[in-house]
Amino acid sequence: ITARQLAGVVLKNALYAKSRGEYNKRRQRWVNAIPAEIKGVVRQAVVQTLQGEDHEARRTAASLLSKIAVIDILTESWPELLPSLLNIVQNGAKPLKLAALLALQYICEDLQTLDEDVSEATTDAIIGPVVQGMRDTSDPDVMCAAAKAFYPCVSLAGKHFENKQQRDWLINTIVQCA
Repeated sequence: ITARQLAGVVLKNALYAKSRGEYNKRRQRWVNAIPAEIKGVVRQAVVQTLQGEDHEARRTAASLLSKIAVIDILTESWPELLPSLLNIVQNGAKPLKLAALLALQYICEDLQTLDEDVSEATTDAIIGPVVQGMRDTSDPDVMCAAAKAFYPCVSLAGKHFENKQQRDWLINTIVQCA
C-alpha cells in the first residue's frame, strides 16, 4: 500500500463509522469543525487523485470521495461534484470514466446504507452519468462499470419509476446494455 492510499484510507476512516452515532459525530466534525478552505483543498486533492495515473490510488480516491460526497450532498455543500463526475464520464479517458463510475457506485451504496432522503435533483445528477456510461457502447468495460454503479442507484431512483416516461427510459437503457 502506498503512502497516498494509506492517507486516503485514514481520512476515509476519520469521516465514516459503522455505528450511526459515531458516524453522526464524524459527519458533524467535517461539517462544522473543518474550515471551508481546508475542505476545498481536500476535495480538490481527492478529485485530482481520482483523475491520476495510479489505478489503486484512483480506487482509494473513489472510496474517500464517496464518504465526503455523501456528507456534502446531504448538506448541499459541494454542488460542483456531480456535474464534474458527469463531465468525466462523458469526456474522460477510459480509466477516468471507470474511476468516476466507481465513485458514483460507492456514493449510491453509502446513501443507500445511511437511508437518507436525497433530493430528486441529486438523484438525477447521480443517475445521469451512470446511464451515460451504460450507453457508452464503444467500451464494454465502461458499460459494465456503469451497470455495477446502476444497481445501488435503483434504490435512489424510486421516483423515476413512478413516472412512466422516465421508467421507460431507464428500462430501455438497461435492456440496451444486456
